[in-house]
Amino acid sequence: MTDQTARIAAVARPESGAGGALERHLSVRIERVVGLLAPTHAGRPPEEIAADMQAKLRGLGVTISVRQLEAYARAIANLPPARPAHPAA
Repeated sequence: MTDQTARIAAVARPESGAGGALERHLSVRIERVVGLLAPTHAGRPPEEIAADMQAKLRGLGVTISVRQLEAYARAIANLPPARPAHPAA
């Protein structure tokens, strides 16, 4: 996970002792989805990111608030788009 992705995913981390194992488990799932979407969706419209993120989270059995979903989508949208690993010849 890149430094930018870690900062975005940090929003999902529960405070110490708040919520126990279930919240930590959900946080890990949210971090995973953020980590997957950040490199591929950086710079895209927040609405598109939110829709993709919601679909992936629901596939993992996680539902987050619209406000939290929009916050993640805006943060990912504000990242610079990833450059291709190998430049086209």
